[in-house]
Amino acid sequence: MPEEVKPLTDEEIQLVYASGASIDSALNRADWPEPETVRRLVARIRRDGDRIKRLRVVVESLRDEILWCSGSPDFNEGGQARAGWVKGPQRAMGEADAALAETGD
Repeated sequence: MPEEVKPLTDEEIQLVYASGASIDSALNRADWPEPETVRRLVARIRRDGDRIKRLRVVVESLRDEILWCSGSPDFNEGGQARAGWVKGPQRAMGEADAALAETGD
């Protein structure tokens, strides 16, 4: 079971970023007043990375399902649901594509 990690305070996060140290080297730096702060930041980054990976899978799946639905003639030019398609799902797919590109591996 993963070790319980206290959330970082805003001040602690700023301390880590302001130092200019890389996360890898920060754990071994003698000038860090609180190495536990760095360990907690690393744990938080790992958890966030895992969440992003899981969310990517969900977003990709939802995007594929919406794309499959778009094959209906109702969503094509002249279809009775075209205006709603452009306003909702088509726009959302574009936003999903942008988010996926931003968080890509």
